[in-house]
Amino acid sequence: MFEWLKTEFQWMYWTWPSVTFFLILFIAIACLTVWDALSPCIKRKGFLPFATTRGDRFFIGIICTIGICLLWLGFVGNHVFIGAIMLSVIWNIVLGRWG
Repeated sequence: MFEWLKTEFQWMYWTWPSVTFFLILFIAIACLTVWDALSPCIKRKGFLPFATTRGDRFFIGIICTIGICLLWLGFVGNHVFIGAIMLSVIWNIVLGRWG
């Protein structure tokens, strides 16, 4: 099985950070699916201008994380990239709780 994965995905340059990112993303989506099956989500209105569900806020958080990281790379550069990650985590917590 691992040989199939290796040949199927050899077009992408896999590094440990990229593998970790995709694993965390897939695990988070699986956890959201189980959570929604056990406790169905109700749309609610927070500081965002429209009513959202957990999945909506998760998707918006992913898009915002991409934007934060790209802006960080554009303005600050590659050094202290952990700052972009910390800023993204804080923003996603705020978005998930009060968004």
